[in-house]
Amino acid sequence: MKHDNSDLVSLSTAARRLGVPARWLRAEAHAGKIPHLRAGSRVLVNFDALRELLLSRAAARGNEEVTDGAS
Repeated sequence: MKHDNSDLVSLSTAARRLGVPARWLRAEAHAGKIPHLRAGSRVLVNFDALRELLLSRAAARGNEEVTDGAS
C-alpha cells in the first residue's frame, strides 16, 4: 500500500506535521472550517488539502495585515 501526504491522516498526525496544536485543529474541524471525514470517533483529514487551505488562509491574512498597516 502506497503512503504519502495525500493519504487521510488523523487530526493528531496532521497537527504534528503542521506544528499546530491538535486541540485547535479539532476545533476547526468541529466548526466546519476545514474539510474532514468522521470515521466513528476519529476525525480524518487529507493532509495535502488541509495544508493548502491553511497556507491560503495565512496568505490572505498576511495581505489583510499589510493593507491594514498601510492605512
